[in-house]
Amino acid sequence: MTVAVLHVWASTVIVLDARLAHAIHHICHQDTLGFLMVAVTDLGNGFVLLGTALALYIAGDDDTKRYARLAATAFIVLGLVVQSCKHMVGRERPLGGSFDSFPSGHTSEAFCMSWVWGARWPRLRTALLFVAALVGLSRVYLMAHYPLDVMAGAALGLAGGAIALSAARRAGCNREGARATNRRRHLGAGASATRPVQCPLRKAIRR
Repeated sequence: MTVAVLHVWASTVIVLDARLAHAIHHICHQDTLGFLMVAVTDLGNGFVLLGTALALYIAGDDDTKRYARLAATAFIVLGLVVQSCKHMVGRERPLGGSFDSFPSGHTSEAFCMSWVWGARWPRLRTALLFVAALVGLSRVYLMAHYPLDVMAGAALGLAGGAIALSAARRAGCNREGARATNRRRHLGAGASATRPVQCPLRKAIRR
């Protein structure tokens, strides 16, 4: 009985999801908007996101370089997770042709990068997340994904960005703690009054 109810519920959700995707595409369809959506969707392209991280790494200060490394690492790890999910779920795309619709890779990576870079520049976080949301909308508009694909991608991206920042903070604190311990060993017990350990990324993560 429970299995039957879940099957009916899942089938209903999938049907409504498909109808919503087609409605968004047809209601909003305009030639000018179509060109704009193609440009927006490219903002979630891996080459664009990694290229941006590389450019910021080359041109940025030490903090920006640290975030660029973190962004690139998060991108790669999240990409592996998303691709694994795509192959396990095997949902067909709205226009057919492939079975890798769920979740949306463009959306997940856009939200992940927005969250990481938003920690570097907190005042830009809202704008970055808005752009990521537009990327997700563009995927539905262009019939590349269903709304549920995009929502799942956004959730994975935000989770991936948060986990990456948390892991970086812990790793930074552990490194700084080890250095402080070594300094105390070299300087003797009198070094116990030295300044407290400062962990990279801590201030940004607290914002």
